[in-house]
Amino acid sequence: MAEHLDSLWRLCLDDVALTRTDGVAGRHEAGIVHHSGSLHLPDITFRHGVPVSSAARTAIEILTTSDSELGFCMLNALLHARRTTLAEVREVAARTEHWPNTLGVRIALGLANPKLSSIAESRTFHLLYRENILLPEPQVDVFDAHGRLLGRVDFVWRRHGVFLEFDGRLKYLLHRRKGESLADYVMREKQREERICQETGWICIRIGWADLENFKATAQRIRAILAKRSPAAA
Repeated sequence: MAEHLDSLWRLCLDDVALTRTDGVAGRHEAGIVHHSGSLHLPDITFRHGVPVSSAARTAIEILTTSDSELGFCMLNALLHARRTTLAEVREVAARTEHWPNTLGVRIALGLANPKLSSIAESRTFHLLYRENILLPEPQVDVFDAHGRLLGRVDFVWRRHGVFLEFDGRLKYLLHRRKGESLADYVMREKQREERICQETGWICIRIGWADLENFKATAQRIRAILAKRSPAAA
């Protein structure tokens, strides 16, 4: 994975994983994990002159050797970075369906979306799925009545008139304008949210990293807001 992405959230880098094609049983020694298996030519690429698993193959390897949240986040990171495509990952999944621990691969592929641009967004989407909350539309541009762009929101439930924004330090670093102070950015972000709410009649839910850790309470809060804004409740 390190050959394909810079961001390696929660991945353990203590060991190097190798796929052996000589039929020798897998083993773990000297910081190297040997996996017995086969490699098809499309599963191999070269990075910095070294043969490594392709991004699509790597996605399946992570999905089958880690927990569902981590695997889902890494899959989306590869898709968003355009290191691979869903079609390519599905091709590898079809060839490796006999592998152990592939039960969650189909679910992850059904949920994956290259629009999920960060670990925070992928974790949020995974939380909503895990807690059986209606899944929103990610990364939506919002326009006013004259077609002018008001801004892009992280997630939106259109029928409920609710959008969700994730507050993280990375967003503050990436979207601050040159010379703009943190206070100025926060004020601009608040004004953007107000314009969207005033123009659309929507309401905003804001969550952060701590809310992802306290996921039960976060899910309960989101579920309650959606219930109040449900078209059936009107």
